[in-house]
Amino acid sequence: NPKKYQFSAISRLRNECSAIEKLKEISVLTPKILAVYLPERILITEFIEGKGLNEIFGRLLKTGRS
Repeated sequence: NPKKYQFSAISRLRNECSAIEKLKEISVLTPKILAVYLPERILITEFIEGKGLNEIFGRLLKTGRS
């Protein structure tokens, strides 16, 4: 059985904000964070036109190509 990890919603939100900032530092096109409301666990970002990472990675896993 694979280990299951559980993170609080606030922890996941903080991780997502941190990941966005780190990706931005290495020039990856990322959405601008417009607002974060930790008590309500809400992250508001701008919309970026194009393919999402889930679509790109899904295609890579299926075909081995982007």
